[in-house]
Amino acid sequence: MLLAGCAASVEPPPPPPSELPEIPEEIRACLHMEGVEIPERGLDAGEVEKFWKSDRRILAALGRCGQRFILWYEQLRMNWR
Repeated sequence: MLLAGCAASVEPPPPPPSELPEIPEEIRACLHMEGVEIPERGLDAGEVEKFWKSDRRILAALGRCGQRFILWYEQLRMNWR
């Protein structure tokens, strides 16, 4: 007994590209962020707080960039066979 099907279910999927794609520029730029540059001198409490807050914001942004990179990479791997 033959079953009917559409062409998409019969044809093999297209082959993956022969080379890995470049990392998206938005992710690359985000991952190149650097921490706060702290001056080589004693700091008062207000400066310490300001630098700490800035550094935490950068750290959180880097974490989000890393998550976007992981999702991009996982999608790439799923289609790379």
